[in-house]
Amino acid sequence: MKSINRRRFIKNVAMATPVVLLPELLESCNKLKIPKGSYSGNVIVIGAGAAGMVAAKILTERNVNVMVLEASAIHGGRISALSDFASFHVELGAEEVHGHRSRWYQITKDGGADLIKEPGENYYFLNSKVQIEKDIKNDSEASKALDMVSAMNSYNGNEITAEQYAADNGVTARVKFIDDAQVGGEFGTSMERLSFSGVKQSNDLWSAGNTNYMVKNKSLLSLLENYCSNMLSKISYNIQITQIDYSQSTIILTDQNGQTYEADKVVITVPLTILQQQIIEFVPALPDKKISAINGIGMGAGMKIILKFDSPFWKNDLGSLFSEGVVPEYWTTALGKSSSDYLLTAFAMGSFAEALSAQGSNAVTQCLAQLDAAYNGAATNHFVDSKIMNWTNEPFILGAYSFPTQTSNQPRIDLAEVVNNQLHFAGEATNTEGSFATVHGAIDSAFRVAEEILA
Repeated sequence: MKSINRRRFIKNVAMATPVVLLPELLESCNKLKIPKGSYSGNVIVIGAGAAGMVAAKILTERNVNVMVLEASAIHGGRISALSDFASFHVELGAEEVHGHRSRWYQITKDGGADLIKEPGENYYFLNSKVQIEKDIKNDSEASKALDMVSAMNSYNGNEITAEQYAADNGVTARVKFIDDAQVGGEFGTSMERLSFSGVKQSNDLWSAGNTNYMVKNKSLLSLLENYCSNMLSKISYNIQITQIDYSQSTIILTDQNGQTYEADKVVITVPLTILQQQIIEFVPALPDKKISAINGIGMGAGMKIILKFDSPFWKNDLGSLFSEGVVPEYWTTALGKSSSDYLLTAFAMGSFAEALSAQGSNAVTQCLAQLDAAYNGAATNHFVDSKIMNWTNEPFILGAYSFPTQTSNQPRIDLAEVVNNQLHFAGEATNTEGSFATVHGAIDSAFRVAEEILA
């Protein structure tokens, strides 16, 4: 999913730091080199999201006998787009390419993506008027809220939630919406659930680069499909694995209909929530360390509501609007992609998503009312259509993306660890290098499990 500017703190650092072409950039093509090695056994990949698809692509290129079992009727996981809502693909899940030093960046470039830097300015509805960011910095309370965003890169204190940090540092209720969006929402949750010290720790590990990119001419799914074209025929759909029995050398997987599948190794790429809710039974039970890891990482509710209008009522350079209300952030979906589509995306995470989800279809009305307050009723007057994407209600996803609930990175390290040389774990939540909650983090985890199997 797109938030205001993934790893927004980097933007502030970059303003004072010359951009240097690091070796990682010069070696970006090398990152896509398929790991060497071989494996003669049978591999089953559970889940056809980015991690599962890329893992299967790599193993297929190394002539490994691999099968992909997908619980839903489609592949892509949390990469999904509307193709008939506007003149461009409207991304319902992942929306940005974060940085230029990642495998995902190279995959999109190789796939013919027209990448544009994330456009637009930040505006805030404060003191009964919509103001650009530079103008609210004179407001002492707003300035403290913005300081908290910068502090994500410098905090070195004890374990603390983002909510408590805000309270301790004078962020008042009047301006708290700024940090609800730029801190809580940025990391896929609400501030009372987010470890502020964990955010700092993950930011220290981030290495993908300082710039966020949007894809102008293609959907993210089409770019993933292009890269993984050799494995698409290996996906079997509507197969929900309910049990994995790894008590013997041959692993037995059972689906919702009682059908069984055999493998020598299994790559598990399901979202963290599926593991947390124990939707898959493991025989024997997973090690205590693995269970602690699963429960030591957060993942919760997340929604996007796409709002279509017949004409814009916002400034031409609006990137994101931050406002107190049911949704802390709205962004201009079409900016840089189309001049004839007028869309705003409402982005709600954590407790905001839970409250909005409880409203059902009335959620759209509530969003329009919030925008009407900022724009003198213009939102309702120009409203045409909407699309609600509630990732929490997707039965095989059950949430947005993972976030830190503690300072330590150990839960992700333990989650990524192989069990009994049979069960391999991939997906964004297993990324140990600060790139959780991103497509490139999921792809990196796929390369890791492929290397484990081919070694």
